[in-house]
Amino acid sequence: MRIQIFGWNDKANEIRKKIVSDILGKLLIYFDCSYILRYDLKINYLGAIQCSYAHKLPCAHYDGSQICLTVADCHWCKFVYQLSHELCHCITFRRQLPQTIKWFDEFLCCFCSYFIENIIAYDNDNHYNYMFDNANDVFKEYIELNKDQDSVYYVQDTKQFYRQNREKYINDQNLIKMHDVYYINFFNSLNGDYTGLTFIGKIHTINTFDGITIEQSINELLRICNDNEKRAVNNIIEIFGIDVESR
Repeated sequence: MRIQIFGWNDKANEIRKKIVSDILGKLLIYFDCSYILRYDLKINYLGAIQCSYAHKLPCAHYDGSQICLTVADCHWCKFVYQLSHELCHCITFRRQLPQTIKWFDEFLCCFCSYFIENIIAYDNDNHYNYMFDNANDVFKEYIELNKDQDSVYYVQDTKQFYRQNREKYINDQNLIKMHDVYYINFFNSLNGDYTGLTFIGKIHTINTFDGITIEQSINELLRICNDNEKRAVNNIIEIFGIDVESR
């Protein structure tokens, strides 16, 4: 993978490339995503370009070729948060998704940011020298806060919220793009065993072009996943209260 950094003029682009390398290294351990290394990636600062896709919000382009971020300075915590979220979108690598599946995709990408921040926050190998003086304290504080000021709201009872607002999400593209779900229950339910998360790399193999629903997508995941991956998928089913037999 060739990584290009564009739009920041602060002489910190080598650090940004290191952050990308660090995040990819963690994702490659736990996610089935090695295929993304075959693609070049351009990471842009939104303040320096005109992005036709998400305008003023962080985004990953549908073809996985570009990521746009809003972090203007060397606030590495927020840079890691946005970058890991958008990298997860590149991993799922899907196009023209039905609205309900986009919601599912956002849940996974929100989790990815939390997952990466926790690993870096509690990592004691001193590899993250691009952080502030006390990297662990900075990340712990960042995780405890609302993580990203651009987020609209956080949903603690995902099961109830999913049932009450599903139809609105199906019809409201802007709501899908701007929502954030409370995924810590999913993180905690894995109990430190992330091997099941390799199912994320398999999502892009599911045919979503024929209007497949989130229930059908999860049924397909359960069919092609191994036992560890099924445990992670079943955690999602429980958190959202999804009826996997629905058609």
